[in-house]
Order: sequence, then C-alpha cells, then structure tokens
Amino acid sequence: MFINLNTITDKGIIIDQVIDFEEKYYENTLIKGLENVYVKGRIYYSTTKEVLFEGSMNGNMLINDSNTNEIVSYPFSSEISEILLEDTTLDENLRSNDKNSLDLKEILWQNIVLEVPLTYSKEEKPSTVKGEGWELINEEDIVDPRLQIFKDLLNDERSE
Repeated sequence: MFINLNTITDKGIIIDQVIDFEEKYYENTLIKGLENVYVKGRIYYSTTKEVLFEGSMNGNMLINDSNTNEIVSYPFSSEISEILLEDTTLDENLRSNDKNSLDLKEILWQNIVLEVPLTYSKEEKPSTVKGEGWELINEEDIVDPRLQIFKDLLNDERSE
C-alpha cells in the first residue's frame, strides 16, 4: 500500500480500507494467514515536518492452537501512532524516490507481528487427552522396564 507523499494535504490522507497481505509476509512467522485486516487512520505532516500515521487496525490472524495444533482464528486489534519519516530523512527520501511514496503495509505488518500471542487456545482447558502424535498420560502409568521385576515382586507380596 504505497502512499504518494505529494498528495498529502493540510488535512492529511484518510485511510479507511481492508488490506490484504501476500504470503511472503507469513514466511518464518507463527502467522499462517490474515483475514479481514481493516485499517482506519490518517497520514499527515506534523508541525515539525514529520510524516505521521495515526490510526487503528483490527482483524483475524490464523495461528496454531497451542493444545491441538489446529489452525484457529485469533482476533487482534492495535492502535498505531508512527513517525513514518523524520524531517532529516524526508528530503533525502524524496530526492532518491522517484515516486515520492511510502509503503504503509510494512508499518502495518510490524504492528501485526507485535500482536501475535505466545500461546493461544480456543478452549481454556483441553478437552482431549490425545492428539496427532501425542497422548496425555499420568506419571503413575509410566513403568521403567528395568524396574518392572520389583513391581511384580511387590504385587506378589501383597497378594500372599
């Protein structure tokens, strides 16, 4: 989402739209996909000639469930207040960038990554004790085969 800096007026540029992120953004992250990412805000010049973005973003990210490893939808929202260009880099950027534009999608992506939870499950308490490649067992059920003979002896003494 490129913003043309030449079109910023005194009121700024109003952004009110749904943004789509390409798959290249998801590589090497815990995010498997994004749905309905809605951005609302304003890009404007501050009194110190900095380019600012203030707004909010919300949507759903697809991540793995911590208990079942299924892909689940996690709702997120974020308030954003970013300095996109400072006064010292503004002139250099405008001279080096023929299009006089900024990529706002990169700023939005950075804020989305900050919202990824460390663990998330759609259920508070896991209702299953088995899953794909795993099973929940009690410590008492684990028997070391080297100690099995002692357990058999103990059971024999109790039965007599």
